[in-house]
Amino acid sequence: MLPNTTPSGRGASDLDWIDSKYAGLFRTRVKTQFAPDKDAAGWKAVLVGVDTGYMTIRMPGYVSADGRFFLQGTFWDFTMDPRAERRRRIDLSANRATGPANAAVQMVEYADMECAYCKLRGTQLDRLLEANTGIVNVRRHYKFFPLWMAHVWAMKAASAADCIFKFAGQAMFKFKQQVYSRQETMTVSGIDELAVTVAEAEGVSSADFLSCYLQEDSFARVKKDEEEGYRLGVYSTPTYYIDGTEITWLEDRVMEDYLRTLFPKIKTINYGP
Repeated sequence: MLPNTTPSGRGASDLDWIDSKYAGLFRTRVKTQFAPDKDAAGWKAVLVGVDTGYMTIRMPGYVSADGRFFLQGTFWDFTMDPRAERRRRIDLSANRATGPANAAVQMVEYADMECAYCKLRGTQLDRLLEANTGIVNVRRHYKFFPLWMAHVWAMKAASAADCIFKFAGQAMFKFKQQVYSRQETMTVSGIDELAVTVAEAEGVSSADFLSCYLQEDSFARVKKDEEEGYRLGVYSTPTYYIDGTEITWLEDRVMEDYLRTLFPKIKTINYGP
């Protein structure tokens, strides 16, 4: 909650103080707009448009009617099961996923390829699911959530993965693994080279790949994932939702223990290096 010292009405200039706060936080251009169709509980809905350098990401929020306070995030209907409401808000139509199409459980992973913790937990999840083939019946959906404010090549990696998926489907996950294997030494130009190399190895011409990479359509798909994440309350990576239940994977066995509530026969793995 950010207090505003100047109560005000509904003009665009009334939101300048929010722009100033976020511009200082992210060190970029910010433009906040009212979203009257989303007003709720006496609060005025707004969308905070933050310039990432590649696109403008809209973060949801609410301003009190007197203009003095701001809440970042989305109001939730607590008369509903929060898991059901999250499932309603998560769009799985991109089908950027691994695992059986008819899986009993849908797992959604919001991640950033430049994020070291995403690599750690993502790789551990790979091992956990592989060790439990035939036991854990899960479809794992990947969502782009590049932390553009701190990571210099994360947005490029997301666009590259999106374009490889567009032309070569599951090869996107090979690209992700190759990015993770080079993460510690990856550079801004290096992600370009790796993306083209992987695309061509999967039969995608450089012309086709470059017609998509860092282009408006690709950024629109990345933006869709990221804005969905902000509406859900994703602010760090990786964040997981398993049939709508949010899993904060801090301790090694948290994911395993939760999956065991769904699949009691799950096998334990070694979470060491």
